[in-house]
Amino acid sequence: MPSAPSSAALRLQLHSDVAAWVTPAVRDAVQELSVASQGADAPPDNGAAHEVLAVMARRETSFAAHLAATIRARLVEHEEMLTDTGVMPLLPAGPDLVTAEAVDETIELARVVNDIEWHAEHPLADLVARASCLAGQREPNPRANPLSPATIGRALMRSVRSLGLPPPARRCWMAAVGQAMARRLPEVYRRHVRWLEEAGVGALADGHALASGWGEPGRVRQPTPQQALQQLVAWGQQMSARVVPGDGLRILDEPVSLRARDDIMDLLFNPDLGPPGRGG
Repeated sequence: MPSAPSSAALRLQLHSDVAAWVTPAVRDAVQELSVASQGADAPPDNGAAHEVLAVMARRETSFAAHLAATIRARLVEHEEMLTDTGVMPLLPAGPDLVTAEAVDETIELARVVNDIEWHAEHPLADLVARASCLAGQREPNPRANPLSPATIGRALMRSVRSLGLPPPARRCWMAAVGQAMARRLPEVYRRHVRWLEEAGVGALADGHALASGWGEPGRVRQPTPQQALQQLVAWGQQMSARVVPGDGLRILDEPVSLRARDDIMDLLFNPDLGPPGRGG
């Protein structure tokens, strides 16, 4: 039996491929937003679209490079995320408090993640199952996939934030780029599944991962995109009611930092995950 490629090799493969799909996705988003902002069918937030297009006329290339670099940084961080068996803090200390605008932005992030999952459902599940085998998981574990929809969504949110756009324009641009990436990611996932398949890492049968001696069969268990989105929208509505003007958002008398949303995203999109490497 040939030696299995490592999880590190998969991350390197994903890392080297990022710019190849991010750059054209950003280009697609600019073109589609430009077309959508013109004519009688222009969206109600047309002003936000024009603000985005004005910025992208100068910064499209640098934004695509920033987004690709942010996604690659997430891939580098992935090994620590996968092997950490500690409990993630829900309310880490930090100076940045969640505002009503940040809640709206988080809901837009959930839509981006939902869109990617909907477009890429089958190749994404296949990649999760095979990546789990490489990571030594006993059953498919969404956390084993370095290039998860939530990882991409968070990177997008951070890169959009770096542009300094007002909130409506940030949400407009997140939606445009998210949709463009969602259309390209199925083929990206299929490309990396083929790479793993050629290396002899498993196959899928009835939703089970049947690896060639690496890992054990297990069924992919994830909430549906609709369930995840419903949970996050409900959370956003609940949090909006607790916003105090000028004082940010406080829960149990503790400030909720922007980083806490990453932990909440993990819980919402992977609610059944226990410590990595658990048995089935």
